[in-house]
Amino acid sequence: MRAGKWGWVAGMVLAVLLSGWIWLVVQPTLLIGAWIGTVVAALWVGAKAAREVIYGTMRLRNAPAVEAVPASERPPEEERRVRFH
Repeated sequence: MRAGKWGWVAGMVLAVLLSGWIWLVVQPTLLIGAWIGTVVAALWVGAKAAREVIYGTMRLRNAPAVEAVPASERPPEEERRVRFH
């Protein structure tokens, strides 16, 4: 699964946990719309934050692929020998 989808899954888990906490602990009686807005914001921000963390983890685990240089951007063979020796 890609980082974006994992982020939305994590955001949904956060939103469900927050909804449960609000329903069981806070027990809202008024301003239900504001609480729904809070849950939606938690979903959005949680998904974005989780996506960035997951994306960073994926990049660290796959460092050789991230640091690869396309063949079209590589210097000619002579320049590579001079530069790296």
